[in-house]
Parts: sequence; structure tokens; C-alpha cells
Amino acid sequence: SISMAWSPFSLVQACRLHSMQADLSQPLMRLFKVSVFHHGLTHFFATQGEKADMERARWVADVSRTLRILTQSLFPPFSIRTNPHPGASWTGTRLLAGYLLLYDELGVSRVFGELHAHWDNAAAFAAYEDDCCDVQIVHLTIDMATCISD
Repeated sequence: SISMAWSPFSLVQACRLHSMQADLSQPLMRLFKVSVFHHGLTHFFATQGEKADMERARWVADVSRTLRILTQSLFPPFSIRTNPHPGASWTGTRLLAGYLLLYDELGVSRVFGELHAHWDNAAAFAAYEDDCCDVQIVHLTIDMATCISD
């Protein structure tokens, strides 16, 4: 028996066996996987029978919906912001701001992030403890040499 905490950094996908030949040899079995990036693990599950396709689709939809509900529960009610925070002049170049989830070696935390306008050949991203923007916990400079990947 495996027990682990759900993570909002997870992906649920329908998948195939290792080859087309293997799929054809098991016409009544369908696979799906749950990748939990927070733990670096992928778990594979199978449905079997005449309704395997429909059952797999139901499982994928149900697990995906559960992960969405978990993720949404981590955010307070808020609206995306574009105006600077009153009394915080350093937010004056803000283009877009709102709550985000940050994953690092300490785990998952909710932060308030903002993207700043391009200036002097670079843009910036900052993350704060909350929407007051008093305590900055992340600052990234984004320029032509910045590598962006999944």
C-alpha cells in the first residue's frame, strides 16, 4: 500500500502501453498515469473490461477534478491586479500581479507574484509573502539570455 500527500504540481494523463503491439494484445485494458512532480514519482493505473475506455476517462476526469479542487483551495479570493500597491513605490512598474504557487526544496507555498515592465534590456519578476508586498522572497531578472522551460 502506498500513501502520499497530493500535490498541486501533479499531472493526470491517459497513456498507452509501451508499444502499439502491446496495446493490440490487450484490447480490454487501458492505462492512465498520475505524475506527482513534488515527489518525483509517476504512478500507473489500469482499467480492464468491455468499458475500459469509459472507465479510464472517468478516473482521469475524477482525479483531475480533485487536483483542481485541491489547488483552488490554496488560494484566497482575489483578482488579478495591474495597479501599483499604495505606499509601495517599487510596485510602480507592475504589469500584472496575483497569487501563485511556488515549489522549492521547502515544499509548496502560496506567494504573491508580480511581473514588471521591461526596462534597461530586462524585465523582472518578484514574489512576496503576501499582497502587501513588504517582504520579497524571490526576485528574477528576465532578459534575452534567460532560459525558460517547462
